[in-house]
Amino acid sequence: MQNNIKRVSKFILILFSSVLFFQCTSDKKEDAVLKSTELRVEATKDLSEYRPIITKQLSKYKIVKSLNNISDYEITYVEKYSAYFMQGRGLNSEGNSVLFRQQIKLEKAADGSQVINFQFGPGEDPIGEECAGVNCSHCSFATAGGCDCNGGIDPNKPSGCNHTITRD
Repeated sequence: MQNNIKRVSKFILILFSSVLFFQCTSDKKEDAVLKSTELRVEATKDLSEYRPIITKQLSKYKIVKSLNNISDYEITYVEKYSAYFMQGRGLNSEGNSVLFRQQIKLEKAADGSQVINFQFGPGEDPIGEECAGVNCSHCSFATAGGCDCNGGIDPNKPSGCNHTITRD
């Protein structure tokens, strides 16, 4: 009887230890954060897998503070600014589709991963841009600057995109 109690106690201890170990080593996306302002994106992963972390990091910038339903993240290089941007889509308070991009710092590692840094130092003013549709279902950034409307909603009304630039 006492032998059985010892076995059950050992089993419970091993089971508890295993659960605790696996909880601590779970593959949470939050573990991908190197510092509070950096994110390592594995070469084989899609940015959508890091959406909560990216959304949290971008939320401190003016360009995205008033947007809802933010999605479709991608990293783009903008020749005009010679800089990398995190680009995405969202909805503004009027429910209009908005295309935005916020400047980031990007380092590419030898293993194919990328380290995205959302933090800028004193005197650095990262650029944010937004194209908000007005009777437009799909705005895009124009190469030379500004926005283009690629799909009017009501053909009887003028359509376009309002362009906004911020510096945080």
